[in-house]
Amino acid sequence: MILITAALECELRPFRRLAPSDVALLPTGIGRGAVERALSAFLAEHRPQIELLISCGFAGGLVPGLRPGELVLAERLLWAGREIKVERELLLQASQALEPLEARHGPILTVTEPIRDVEEKARLGRDSGALAAEMEAFWAAKIAQDHRVPFLAVKAVLDPLERPLPEFVTAVGLGGELSVKAIRSLLSRPWQLQEVPRLAGAARLAAGRLARALAALVSAFARASEVEEARC
Repeated sequence: MILITAALECELRPFRRLAPSDVALLPTGIGRGAVERALSAFLAEHRPQIELLISCGFAGGLVPGLRPGELVLAERLLWAGREIKVERELLLQASQALEPLEARHGPILTVTEPIRDVEEKARLGRDSGALAAEMEAFWAAKIAQDHRVPFLAVKAVLDPLERPLPEFVTAVGLGGELSVKAIRSLLSRPWQLQEVPRLAGAARLAAGRLARALAALVSAFARASEVEEARC
């Protein structure tokens, strides 16, 4: 079984229609605590069946030129000076699978809250060397490492470095719904309403690109497993 996790169902929805029966999709919720609870519970029940864990979802660009929907394949997962490296052979296999989609390769930084400010995103990119920032992948990688599960992370850019992330986006509920805080933010800063169509379009583009990436990774991993079984 391949287990694919993301913070929100909307990040998985386009691929859910394509996923083979031997692929499990797990929306965990946002942030460290949600990932640890959901993923630990799933692994406690299904660990013997899991051959690969893939963390996917949206991310913010930390370097110039990363466009909405562009894919980033993690070579390393970073958090607060710590790092987890992706297994070299698995990374090579994933890189080849994603080559037609022109995925970028490099470190991904896990943060505790969304990074809204352009200058702060640029600073984090310079200081960490990461291409993108998100809130779950390091913790998913840590749990996979603890359970000896092979791990990959692929993210799609939602907000590029050059654009700030509106405040209302950081106030959505765990399911992606508008919370009271988000509604108040929109009402107090109505100019943000003009960002809604742009961000909705970026989210659709990013989710669609993730679906293509996941389909390519699942197919490549299935072929590799078949070759390995034939050798045995």
